[in-house]
Amino acid sequence: MARLHLSAALALALAAAAGSLAPAAAAGRCAQVPWVSGVDQSPSDPRNYGKCTKALEPQVNAKFSHWCKFNTLGTWPTGPSARAKKCLKFGRATIYRGPIYGSSPGHKAACNKWLHGEDKAAMVAVSTKYLKTYQGGWANDKGSCGKCMCVRLHGGDNKFNTGLQTDALSKHIGLTFLAKVGDRCAECEDDHIDLLQDRPLTFAPFNPKGGDNYWAPYVNAKDGLRGFNDPRYMRGSQYSLENAGAWTSDWQWVPCSWTHQQCANLMKGMGYGNVWTPKPTPGVDSFSLRPISQLRTRDNARLFKRPWSK
Repeated sequence: MARLHLSAALALALAAAAGSLAPAAAAGRCAQVPWVSGVDQSPSDPRNYGKCTKALEPQVNAKFSHWCKFNTLGTWPTGPSARAKKCLKFGRATIYRGPIYGSSPGHKAACNKWLHGEDKAAMVAVSTKYLKTYQGGWANDKGSCGKCMCVRLHGGDNKFNTGLQTDALSKHIGLTFLAKVGDRCAECEDDHIDLLQDRPLTFAPFNPKGGDNYWAPYVNAKDGLRGFNDPRYMRGSQYSLENAGAWTSDWQWVPCSWTHQQCANLMKGMGYGNVWTPKPTPGVDSFSLRPISQLRTRDNARLFKRPWSK
């Protein structure tokens, strides 16, 4: 009888354990991926790489989105690893400049956040699969606003970008970091992400002769983490993040308590050997490209005064 009671207790314990794992199992994720509430963690379907599916809002279609119209994805130099196909999202990763802190005090992203990154997490925009137009920073339903993901720059889309800058990609493939959703990419296909050019990725683009990124000197003056850490990248050199072309990336939802290094460990667990994180980089004067440490006594509002502050 004691053996029967023990078996029954074990069965109940196993059932309870199974019940505690139900949300993760329902999300379709693998064991290496920690469960995050409120987001779809199922891996991308390889049959839909670069395609727009019914998961998007209906206005995102071939008439509106050039990505949807293109309807395929190049995977230079390779596609995802076998393990990543079972665990992660995969798609394009495009780049946008903001403008950093917006073109006016009221210019904020879909999640009602200033357009800027920070050392802990890059700002990322996601498709309407994850952030509908009725969701966001001004809505009761926030969608994926404020949710975090691990991202690894995987390669480039050499079908859409026939002139892909493969030297630039090769130099930066494997860069891995935490990103937080702050915006919506209305024209993106399902698992396409759009990354803001700021820490911890790179210096914000800036041309002293003028342009649409007036507050770039403020963010570039900050010491911080940057993967693309050559100040000349802000001038749009061949190795800059935006000039390389359309990237591809591995990504997946993770808790916002995670770090860049935890993201790196996740990507290494997917079988990737080339994995590295943003490095500490001194701030720079965007006008002269000199280290900001040489200019800290100057009274220059665009370098040191917080944008839109009185």
